[in-house]
Amino acid sequence: MPNHSVQIASFELDLQLIQLSHNGELLSEDDKLIRLLKLLAESYPNALTKQDLLDQLWGEVVVSEASLAKLVSEARRTLSAHEERDIIKTVHGRGYRLALEPHNVQQPPRNELHQLKQEQIIEASSASANGSTNDVPVRRSDEGRSYGLLMLIGLLVMGSFGAGAYFLPREKEPESVLGRWQLIDNNVVLHTEINSDNYPFCEDAVEYLNATMTQRNGAYILSSPLLEINLGLNIEFGKPLNANFSYRDGTGTTHTQLKLVFDGPRKLAGKSSWTWEMDGAGVLCKGISSMVSER
Repeated sequence: MPNHSVQIASFELDLQLIQLSHNGELLSEDDKLIRLLKLLAESYPNALTKQDLLDQLWGEVVVSEASLAKLVSEARRTLSAHEERDIIKTVHGRGYRLALEPHNVQQPPRNELHQLKQEQIIEASSASANGSTNDVPVRRSDEGRSYGLLMLIGLLVMGSFGAGAYFLPREKEPESVLGRWQLIDNNVVLHTEINSDNYPFCEDAVEYLNATMTQRNGAYILSSPLLEINLGLNIEFGKPLNANFSYRDGTGTTHTQLKLVFDGPRKLAGKSSWTWEMDGAGVLCKGISSMVSER
């Protein structure tokens, strides 16, 4: 395997260690999730069909498209926790593609550091065998006492943090609906036309979206990288809000009629009906969605 990593937005795919990281923080070591992102990166800017992904990820093992949809949802959820932009796009009637251009990042071989350390150990051993006195001798008894003292301090610090985590007050709950939300949107297709490749234009999907609730000119605005929803001037817990909106989706536009209810400052639920209209071809898909979020 080539000795490099792949950079996608602020994420790094280490293809040698099979790791997904974000700014140095390890996010996943799931082999299929890493391979999914690798395949999408290799095919950019083109989409990969669902069958292509099933063949390359599962091989001769027979699985349903639900397994692929679950894997894509898991990847989206992992990425959306650190990046508001959509990284993986659904191409209606075809499959999936990356929304952002990936970049190969060449890395030095990982055994260089190991080799350098081995050389240093050999040099130190040779110097010792030759009776070299250039280095300050290590007093083993002092080293042992220092190590024991450090261990004791470490245990005391860990105990203090543990007690603090137990007795300190829990994170304060939000006092209003303003702030960050992660939306889970379950889309069910009621009708879809078939394209020239004999695939449906639209299929059931679960989407994870990072959204932010703000106020603009007194109105509550729920916004994500894809859309903005104006919820009006007043939000009352337990009472439904109605909103109609449209947004660009692939090569067309999705039109949505949404009914949303906030049960409190940290929980919402909604239902919607939607249509997807391809540019120049009219409405090709109709469906319903259920949206939930709890922060």
